[in-house]
Amino acid sequence: MAEANTGEKKPGMFAKLGRFFKEVKNETKKIVWPNKTKALHNTIVVVVFMVIMGVLIALVDLGLGALIDLLYGLLV
Repeated sequence: MAEANTGEKKPGMFAKLGRFFKEVKNETKKIVWPNKTKALHNTIVVVVFMVIMGVLIALVDLGLGALIDLLYGLLV
């Protein structure tokens, strides 16, 4: 059976889009942005971590490369 028409109109595409952007604006007002010192501290932590990980990856790469050279030397 067909649904009874209650007389309510569904919001149109532009009404939905307008509501979406209004909600986005309201949500961005809730964001707590870090101050300059906190942002600098977080940046330093990330850079130090990346340097440490880069060194670790380089050491693993060198070690595996030496192991492969050793194994290749034994086979040839």
